[in-house]
Amino acid sequence: MSVKTRIIGVGNPLCGDDGVGVALVERLRAADLPHGVELLDGGLGGLSLIDYFADVEQVILVDAVDFGAAAGEIAHLDFTELSLDDSTSLQQLHAGLAPLMLLACELHPSVRVDLVAVQPAAMQPG
Repeated sequence: MSVKTRIIGVGNPLCGDDGVGVALVERLRAADLPHGVELLDGGLGGLSLIDYFADVEQVILVDAVDFGAAAGEIAHLDFTELSLDDSTSLQQLHAGLAPLMLLACELHPSVRVDLVAVQPAAMQPG
């Protein structure tokens, strides 16, 4: 199977809503996804995921991001059009995700990089 879209769920399931990306990927595994879609549990994210941006048309990352909305709200960012100067969009991301996405856009300019951000209610262990 040729992978066209890779969906990567990131986060820590041990820290409340921070595990939403990983949980979504697990739920999607039971779904009948279109041909060419691959799912990946990206764990805590970070630069170790950079190789997963190669040889695909699109990467969609799903993560809990505090962007000041009501719990469960969803926002979308197209990182293909962002740069290091876009600090307003980047400051809400946890430390490892923003550098990963920006580096991916630099190394793989033909890949569309999207973030699906889910507003968490709580991200404490427990």
